[in-house]
Amino acid sequence: MYFAFDLGMMLTDESFEMIADLMGRVFDYMIEGRDAKMIYPWQVVPVEVSLESSMTDYNYQIIETFSEDLFLYDQPNRQWISSSPVQLDIGLSPGEKTIRYFYYLTPDMAGFYPTETQAGIMFNEQFVNLNTCEFDIQVESDRVGLLDAVLFDLDELVVDKKDLSSINTAGKSLENIRTRPVNSKADISKNISDITFAIHKIVQVSSADTTLIRLELDGLLRVEAGRYYYYDMITAP
Repeated sequence: MYFAFDLGMMLTDESFEMIADLMGRVFDYMIEGRDAKMIYPWQVVPVEVSLESSMTDYNYQIIETFSEDLFLYDQPNRQWISSSPVQLDIGLSPGEKTIRYFYYLTPDMAGFYPTETQAGIMFNEQFVNLNTCEFDIQVESDRVGLLDAVLFDLDELVVDKKDLSSINTAGKSLENIRTRPVNSKADISKNISDITFAIHKIVQVSSADTTLIRLELDGLLRVEAGRYYYYDMITAP
């Protein structure tokens, strides 16, 4: 963020509102929105915040506020955070530019999960918010809902006799996931194997268009892979 004047010399009680408005409008271009494509359970949703300091040595800060059902990963400090809000110092030297990354982990529940990013500075020992970016993370379906959708579309698929065996085998493999209790990562690994096997059988079908089902299976596989990777964290007391 570049200004053709010394912000520190200009920032007074009288000029504060004008300069805060100016910096806020610049921050509109510095805080990037999240991707609006479909978001799955146990998926990491990135947040990127770009900052560039003035020629004055301010203490820049970011405040992240988020739903209690989300986890926030603070990459620079390499830690998962479950309590909100989170206030983080951004160490910037005069004229320095930086990009700060955060990652939200979604729950296995359909719904809207609000997040808010505030970027600002410390002035007179108080946080001064210069820009706010709000975003609702939408999880369209939970894991069971995704599985039900695949099984329904499999049942509705019209195929010839040769391909019917592949469809039925794929369905039975997916039904294993519905009935299998998950008490460890080994159980999730079995779910992943069942989905992979179902994909293998669906790819063999040639008498009907299975594009939608394959995409649904890809999504389900993505969910189980995320569940496996983050299992220890999401099951921790």
